[in-house]
Amino acid sequence: MNHISTDDLERFHLGRLSDPLVVNGIEHHISECRDCADRMLAIERFIRLLLAGVIRGEFLTVIS
Repeated sequence: MNHISTDDLERFHLGRLSDPLVVNGIEHHISECRDCADRMLAIERFIRLLLAGVIRGEFLTVIS
């Protein structure tokens, strides 16, 4: 089974894929591939934590 690239998983999560066939293909693949589903969850968690840190200003403290 071919896996979805991390870049495509990130674009999917962020709603940056415009082709409905690609979106449907990723949704279908994630429903059947545990590895890609786990990677998708990790991406979702990372983005959620990153955004929460930026909103609270914590991220700026870490990089400055």
